[in-house]
Amino acid sequence: MYTWKRFVLLTFLLLISVFALDGRGGTEILNRGLVGGDNCTAFDYFSNGQAIKLCAQTELHTLALAASSSTTITIPAGSVVLGVSTRVTTAITGCSPNAYDVGTAATANLFADALATAIDSTNAGPVSRTFTAATAIRFQCDDGVDSFTGGVIRVTIHYFVITSATS
Repeated sequence: MYTWKRFVLLTFLLLISVFALDGRGGTEILNRGLVGGDNCTAFDYFSNGQAIKLCAQTELHTLALAASSSTTITIPAGSVVLGVSTRVTTAITGCSPNAYDVGTAATANLFADALATAIDSTNAGPVSRTFTAATAIRFQCDDGVDSFTGGVIRVTIHYFVITSATS
């Protein structure tokens, strides 16, 4: 069952999609790409520069030969994470049972639990959560005991950033 927060978020995303597709929504849409290193699209609704940015960061992450492995990319402080998606590009080995978790140092399975380790396995783990500090994504074997002996995962963090007025 969807909560009211998820309903509002899904409605907002739908409206953004409509504005972006037909260009008549009264918004100025700036595709910023890698300008400033933020890989975001800014939706500028106000004349004083305040905006909301929809962002994504991706990393092709080779798992450390250890019990856990953390990404180089981080969830930016103050952002609202929509979800973290993964694709196994080289089969993950070392986990028994053959499953891994996606989370943070604080919560091992925050984004996904017991994901398949086979090549081309994917997951689009939705979550709506605010992060007050920059936070890396951490992978670990599902049992919390075994260590990775191989594997590569493409991980993408999907999030919103809210910017203040410039004047």
